[in-house]
Amino acid sequence: MVAELAAAVEVVRDPCVQGGLRSARGPGREITGSEGRALGSSMLLRRVSPEVVSAGGEILEAGFDATESEEVYAEERENFILCDVGQQWQMMDALISGNRQGSSGPECLPVLGGDFLVIVGGAPNSISWLSGERVAQASRFLQGADFDELARVHRAALDELFGAFPEGLLEEARGIFEELRAFYLAAAQAGQAVVKRFYA
Repeated sequence: MVAELAAAVEVVRDPCVQGGLRSARGPGREITGSEGRALGSSMLLRRVSPEVVSAGGEILEAGFDATESEEVYAEERENFILCDVGQQWQMMDALISGNRQGSSGPECLPVLGGDFLVIVGGAPNSISWLSGERVAQASRFLQGADFDELARVHRAALDELFGAFPEGLLEEARGIFEELRAFYLAAAQAGQAVVKRFYA
């Protein structure tokens, strides 16, 4: 498991992959801070202990708020504590799950899967979560998935989302996919839960 995580880290640190990432926050981002979130919906994921989930929404939101700091954001993302799906959450769900909301399959867990926890500052701004068991299921699916095969099999879902899927987004999607894979591997290895913050 440690060797797999080390390999995943090297993939995400590859400049070609990093160039494909578009952040909701952090250097070079399209959306900046709390004011910028009003420009478009985005999603952040953090891995936390089950005890932190039990502590409630205020504690969880404080963890997300801390990533407003450029230093905290960069450190957490570097260590796969934070995964920034940004504005591309719909694209990534279509790519990974084929837009099969409501399915119980592991392909539906990484992006939109999870149980609702709390509304934050008014709907649909919210936090949801995946238990450690479901995080492990999501990680196993992502470790076994092939990006190019997912893009091929779920092309219809991507075309439906965009009208026609822009080929220029493929490498960006690949970068986010590799970051999700490394993030879930780190969470599963640590036996952690994943909390998801949706900003509308």
